[in-house]
Amino acid sequence: MALGDQVEMAMGDAEQFVARLGVLSDGLNQAWSTAAGQLAAVEQLGGGPMGSRFIAAYRPTDAQLRGAAVAAVDRVGQLSGAGRQSVNTYDDGSARASSAMAEPGRAY
Repeated sequence: MALGDQVEMAMGDAEQFVARLGVLSDGLNQAWSTAAGQLAAVEQLGGGPMGSRFIAAYRPTDAQLRGAAVAAVDRVGQLSGAGRQSVNTYDDGSARASSAMAEPGRAY
């Protein structure tokens, strides 16, 4: 194998990226929770003729926004979790391989 042909995860960089993604996920979750509460306040409108027309037009776009926002927030959380799992799996595999290679008399 020539120099540079090995594949190795840059553990420090990967761990930092995954940690930042986790912070982003937490922040998005909190921000969406706040925004969803504010959007719910809009639902209180619509008692009069002008308000009822507004609410009728508003509800479909509100539903689209809520669905897309929840999916986006969930996806960032899933990416963060998958990243943590990937880093841990790589680290565990690397440790097992190092341990196995250190065993005297082991045939490879």
